[in-house]
Amino acid sequence: HEVEREMRRSGARIGGEPSGHLLFAGSLSGGDGLLTALVLSRLLKENCYPEEYRIFPQTLRNVPVRDKNLVLKQPEVQETLQRLSREYAGRGRLLLRPSGTEEVFRVMAEAETEDLSREMAERMAEVCAAAGKN
Repeated sequence: HEVEREMRRSGARIGGEPSGHLLFAGSLSGGDGLLTALVLSRLLKENCYPEEYRIFPQTLRNVPVRDKNLVLKQPEVQETLQRLSREYAGRGRLLLRPSGTEEVFRVMAEAETEDLSREMAERMAEVCAAAGKN
């Protein structure tokens, strides 16, 4: 829902997620290639494409844990997430969640540079791994 909020805030007509799902102003969304081609064709025809956009590199770490649903509840994970979010404010962000299909905890970092993205993910994954051993 982060993409939707940013689209509303900036007035964007299209937004994309790393999963391949695309969101279009007016509440259309999907990962379907034909839908995407049709909407993009219409937007290009209407000259409604951004003149400039930035791609933030992402790093995903899958952390093996005993119980993926308990990791985010651990105080040390919450404290580290808050601290790193302040430290990297404006330069990157972290997304933490249990996997829906595997017994792993996912740590995704998105930042201005690949090195910064990797650094954020590694620092957070280390804390999640320690918390997930409990």
